[in-house]
Amino acid sequence: MSSSSPPLKRSAALILLLLSTASAASLAAPAALDGLKNWLSSKDVSTATTTGGVVDGFGNSLVAARDVEAGERLLAVPRRLHLAASSSPVASRFEALEDESSLLALRLLHEVGRGEASEWAPYLAILPTAAELNVPLLWSEEERARLLAGSHLQGIVDQLSGELAEQWQALDASTFAADRDTFPADAFSRERFLWAHAICLSRALPFGDELSLIPLLDLANHEAGAVNPCSIATQKADGSDGGAVTEAWQLDELGGEPLAVLTAGKAHGAGEQVFIDYGEAGWRSSWEMLYTYGFVPGTKPDEWLAAGGRPIFFECVQRSDPLWQQKAAVIASLTGDEGNEAGLWVDVKADPAAMAATAMAPMLRLAHMGADCPEWGAALESWQVQPQQLWQALQQPLPGAAGATIEQRVAAQVRAECEAALAGLPPPDALAGALKPGASDARAALSARVLLSERHALEGCAERWKV
Repeated sequence: MSSSSPPLKRSAALILLLLSTASAASLAAPAALDGLKNWLSSKDVSTATTTGGVVDGFGNSLVAARDVEAGERLLAVPRRLHLAASSSPVASRFEALEDESSLLALRLLHEVGRGEASEWAPYLAILPTAAELNVPLLWSEEERARLLAGSHLQGIVDQLSGELAEQWQALDASTFAADRDTFPADAFSRERFLWAHAICLSRALPFGDELSLIPLLDLANHEAGAVNPCSIATQKADGSDGGAVTEAWQLDELGGEPLAVLTAGKAHGAGEQVFIDYGEAGWRSSWEMLYTYGFVPGTKPDEWLAAGGRPIFFECVQRSDPLWQQKAAVIASLTGDEGNEAGLWVDVKADPAAMAATAMAPMLRLAHMGADCPEWGAALESWQVQPQQLWQALQQPLPGAAGATIEQRVAAQVRAECEAALAGLPPPDALAGALKPGASDARAALSARVLLSERHALEGCAERWKV
């Protein structure tokens, strides 16, 4: 298991997102959104139920075009209108590239390079510019160093930026520069390559087993706790319903045209904004929301502090442990993979309930268990332990003096990791100015929220492990 960077959470293969509504707002329909609506209509996609509009404070948004009852279909976008790497006319030029996001980014840039000749030109016209995106990938290296100092997010974004720069240089040398008719320099520049990745980060959705940009659906903004489902369905050639899809393989078996479908789980009034919960009921921390979407959810401090998290790699079973082989076998039996015993990434939270849902405590208890543990040590040492029974026991502190000693060791390790991470964060008063009313630096305010919510999570976790 690599400890170089924490894993980013990703949605399941199917779109399993949620929707909600907010109060009605004044709407506008600029030319670009009118162009998108007309384009969709020309492709037999109805915008009579939901359409695009500009909402104060949100910008381009998905709104209800009329009163909608719970259970009604809000929109259905056929796969033929999804921008995906597999349907790219230049896909064969990048067969050696295995990065799904890069393949989609290249598809996007190819359509941008075609200008008005692109079938997707009306959709491309509503995409935000680099200046309109606050995704840290598009910040300068100096800006990230200044605003994200002390956060692990700085290192993650710097690493991604460096990797993409190298990838672009290799592609430019091998493909772009030799064929400027297909890959014009103004579309296939390093800056545009990063912009395309930022678009894919913040807007692409998994559809079946493929990452796609889905026009109209990606106008839906975020609201926590949304309750209305989005799904995949199929439509037969005669326009009748071909059935719902719950597994990617069913797309081929059911036949008909696959659709990205949005269904109202509650009533919407005409003009109300339709939201998607990007965080899937809160499992994404504020740092990942900024990394992926360029914003931090919540309007009040207690809301965005509660969303705080800080990924930490906890070392677990080491090869110097006399019981290393036995413990490694237990973990392999439980996970199905070898090598997982060395450690794990945990997005540390202040909420004890959220932390209890992770494997951190059981893994660390196992790591600190010795052969002298009365209840489990001998069975472990003699290879007689039942992995599932041991793992169940490790969900709570083990009884007796040996259990108390193990818990003290675990607590010391957790607190040491939290305190080391806290030491690198700026003090709260150094960030307060960025959050004052009227402060004009939006990126500084976003960064301050992330840094303060990281501190909140670390301090809360350290307090929890006072043993």
